[in-house]
Amino acid sequence: KDASNDEGKRLLAKMQEMTKDDPDVKFIAGPSLTKIELADMVIQGQIKSLSLAMVVVFVLLALIFRSFNAGLLSVLPLSVAILVLFGLMGFFGITLDIATALISSVMIGVGIDYTIHFLWRFKKERSKGVDHKEAAFITLTTTGRGIIINALSVIIGFLALTLSSFEPLKFFGVLVVISITTCLICALVLIPSIVVLIKPRFLESK
Repeated sequence: KDASNDEGKRLLAKMQEMTKDDPDVKFIAGPSLTKIELADMVIQGQIKSLSLAMVVVFVLLALIFRSFNAGLLSVLPLSVAILVLFGLMGFFGITLDIATALISSVMIGVGIDYTIHFLWRFKKERSKGVDHKEAAFITLTTTGRGIIINALSVIIGFLALTLSSFEPLKFFGVLVVISITTCLICALVLIPSIVVLIKPRFLESK
């Protein structure tokens, strides 16, 4: 059974402590050490890339809609999905490895589309003079259908990975499905509720 990254670090520390006074031991090496260092690099890279991706998405959406609030609203579904994703990984003890580290990238790339489609169509309906509730309803019954079909096609594709006998690939498939589903729910439930309640100015026709 493979040890977790934390357990590997503890074992490595004990080995270093036991051999520190042994003149015949110059350094400790091997596949286990490589795995530990690789896991650390993956985690550090994930934090940096995820932070950068969120900033880029925020800036782009703020520029497109010419509003700071647009950037905040657009990254909200992604933030919720990320919390759900890493919360479940922690709860079930799923480690962040090379395979699972790719999940957030897939989630951001696919999930942000749903929010953009909704906001863009909602703004178009508002430009016709439709009130906020009606604009949200029209958007959900038109563009919303396309968003659902898009999400389902992605979900079905990644569900195929759950049939794999390779555990990391199976976890990857399950977690991507959960992440995309979370983004979908946020785009079709959370975002419409927010725009109807707070009526953000950037969605008003000028």
